[in-house]
Amino acid sequence: MIRTNILKAFENERHRQDVLAFAGSTPDFDATCTPNDWVGFITAYAGRAVDRMPRNIREGATFRENMIKVGALALAAIEAHDNALAEGRKFVIGMELPA
Repeated sequence: MIRTNILKAFENERHRQDVLAFAGSTPDFDATCTPNDWVGFITAYAGRAVDRMPRNIREGATFRENMIKVGALALAAIEAHDNALAEGRKFVIGMELPA
């Protein structure tokens, strides 16, 4: 698969996340996430991408599906970071950034 198709799959997954809006509003939820949260979300899906993961067997998720989620989550994390900086907010909620 060529890179543009993979990037489109990231965009499609990100759109799916926006439509689902688990927390009521995806941008509002994303704005509350710290870098640690984003790393945790990404790590969870990257971990699910390994073969013979019990959750994958139960849910039928493939390596590719989980890695697309990883890419979409990385996109969301970067969007949240850039939005925070553009709005003059700290991206690390509740902690002071080093000078």
